[in-house]
Amino acid sequence: MFRKIPFYSLLLSGSLLFFSTITHAQQQITVSGRFQLPADESVVVGNVALLHSPDSAVLKIAPVTNNGFKLDLAEKGLYLLRIVCAGYNETVQPLQVSGDTSIIVPLTTRSRVLDEVQVYGNKEIFTTSNGNIRVNVDNPILQASSGAMSLLSKLPGLQVGPDGESLTLLGKGMPLIYLDNQRITISDLQSIPVHEIKSIEILNNPSARYESEGRAVILVTRKFSQRDGFKIDLTENVAQRRYFQNSTSAEVSYRKNKLELRANAQYNHFNLWESNGNEFGIEGQDISSDYTVVSKGPRKQWLLGAGLHYQFNDNDYLSLSGNTRIHHETFAINTNSDLRNMDVTTNALTYTDNGTQKPYYNASLNYFKQFKKNNLDMFFGGQYSHFERNLSSNIYNSIDDAPMVFTQQRLQDFSLNAGSGKLEFAKKLGKNSKLEFGGSYTKAWADAVLDIDDKSAADHTHTLYHYAEAIGAGYAQFGTKIGHTSIDAGLRLEKADAAGKFSNDDQLTIDRHNLQLFPKFNIGFQVDSTRTLSFNYGRSIIRPNYSNLSQIITYINPFFEWASNINLVPTITDEAGATFQLGNNSVQLVGYIKKNPVYYSASFDASANKFQVIDQNFDKEQGVNLSFTVPFTVKKWNSTNILTGTVNKTSDANSVNLKTTPYVYFYTGNQFSLPKDVNVFANFWVLTGRYEGIFRRNALSALDLGASKTFNNKLVVTLNLNDVYRGLNFSEKLTANAVSSNVIYYEDVREISLNIRYTLGSVKKAVFKNKEVNDNMNRIR
Repeated sequence: MFRKIPFYSLLLSGSLLFFSTITHAQQQITVSGRFQLPADESVVVGNVALLHSPDSAVLKIAPVTNNGFKLDLAEKGLYLLRIVCAGYNETVQPLQVSGDTSIIVPLTTRSRVLDEVQVYGNKEIFTTSNGNIRVNVDNPILQASSGAMSLLSKLPGLQVGPDGESLTLLGKGMPLIYLDNQRITISDLQSIPVHEIKSIEILNNPSARYESEGRAVILVTRKFSQRDGFKIDLTENVAQRRYFQNSTSAEVSYRKNKLELRANAQYNHFNLWESNGNEFGIEGQDISSDYTVVSKGPRKQWLLGAGLHYQFNDNDYLSLSGNTRIHHETFAINTNSDLRNMDVTTNALTYTDNGTQKPYYNASLNYFKQFKKNNLDMFFGGQYSHFERNLSSNIYNSIDDAPMVFTQQRLQDFSLNAGSGKLEFAKKLGKNSKLEFGGSYTKAWADAVLDIDDKSAADHTHTLYHYAEAIGAGYAQFGTKIGHTSIDAGLRLEKADAAGKFSNDDQLTIDRHNLQLFPKFNIGFQVDSTRTLSFNYGRSIIRPNYSNLSQIITYINPFFEWASNINLVPTITDEAGATFQLGNNSVQLVGYIKKNPVYYSASFDASANKFQVIDQNFDKEQGVNLSFTVPFTVKKWNSTNILTGTVNKTSDANSVNLKTTPYVYFYTGNQFSLPKDVNVFANFWVLTGRYEGIFRRNALSALDLGASKTFNNKLVVTLNLNDVYRGLNFSEKLTANAVSSNVIYYEDVREISLNIRYTLGSVKKAVFKNKEVNDNMNRIR
């Protein structure tokens, strides 16, 4: 029914919502302060809260930085200022604001160090700046998510795949993920307990210092407790989807003086269910096929991690970290399919017994050094990763109600090794300018084995494919501020060499050598203290996932299979945009052009009488979107609302072009803080039906509900209801390569889950940092 929503009506409603909100904005006022401290003392951690004078409701919260703080206000008036810092007595004082204000606040040392710093009140969950969204995760509802991917699924524009192992940002594709500004994979992110995440920032306009692969970046910042000693966090999550799900995790932290140690372990036992169906047809021929497939089985995972961090002084550090995923899965695939050729219809019932293992290992070393005399920072990192996928399949078929026959046995092995190094520098040039530059090198090599024993044809096939890739990169980024104008300009140069061949071939199947430049530019004009107008341009690249090198073929039925494509080429995207920011509200207009975008498509092999779905490069994709973001806080209610209107078109010479129509995405996230440490939330989003050139896609929507209760700041219990009415079944129609396909994917996201977390002890001055230095980590999956 969402497809019938008038696009322009919704867009007009969003415009009225945005402008009715911002017209009430007033001149922004800045309140800054410095702490008067005993000699040779410094505030390690703390918060400053601005309170509403009549009822002490929290209006703004800012962290303590450089022994001071800064708050931006919208109105003059009488407030209360509450300052809570580790090791110092709490301070509360009245504050009369009639304009920009700067104050000095004396702090007195406590007789003992606080176990932890807490400011009670209603914090802003979402804030926006220059088209980017920052999410404060340090609240009970978000922290009680069953895992990091569950947390991300609650955020605006982010969509998690049904398997929980893929992530896309609406209009941007797969984002890069950084932990404390440091590159990680989804596997690494899943190993981090949610309650250790302080904030998440979605960067829609990343600078040149970030890798060129990806149009958006997700920055995940960890929080740390405040006391030397030993801390343990225990978490149990149980959920019911179509089948029972269970996850148990523990994290241990220990800190003594300059040394910090961390270790975590998580065991997942998921009972998975997946289903899809497809209808194929050949243009101009009386040949068609359809199937419905259901796959289910247990997935068992161990996620293990450990790290060491040594802080030489306030800035310099050395860290080591490692993590691993042990993954074992058995699943059965049952398929009912038909193939129609002229007047002859053949029915097949297929049973496939599958077993797969996907171990993953990662280790990294980081060193950071600050040269104060030269205003220069240096970072060096090295990293090694290993990934495997081993799939064995026994395939049985029954043709036209005949008895089941053992048809094929398939053994498919894929192994990948990747090593990388990175050296980066940042130098301050005067008060308002900064130069960043650096380089990196990544080497990857992979082997893929495909072994098919065809019982029916008494035929045996064995192939071995070798692949090697090397990417060298260098970048420079310069930022400066002149009056009310800020300029950031960067350039990244990447040299990529790739070679691939089958072991029994003399000639290379892949032999590519590319030298590419990726410019980034942003200019912002500060109209006044509340209004900013900025323009940006950037070029990015999306390289094929390493898994496309695996040759792994998923057998569905005698007439159809899923396959990888070793011949994919990278996708290049040019993007330009403008953002108008007024307070915490924003309007953003973005246009982009993609060359060689990658999507699934179908083909038909007449000699084998078989359809195949495979990743394919299409010619071009282009689009424009207009987005309104309006977050607000009213007492105990936090709400974030986003409305985006989009027109985009994918075109290809070998595909049938359909009409192109605009579509709408709307998101509203709402959280309510109730007495006695109870929090509830309700999130809803809808994406209307889409005609996107060669693609026709259906409408999607989801409603998530939840409630959380905290006991004695140690025990947190959360109940979640996700995808309440099953609105995420996805369908897509496409005609390419003279083959039409109409596919539908049935979701298994609706669930009721119970999450219980208990914390023992605390750790002071935890500063653990570790950086992923492989620029291509997101391709390892």
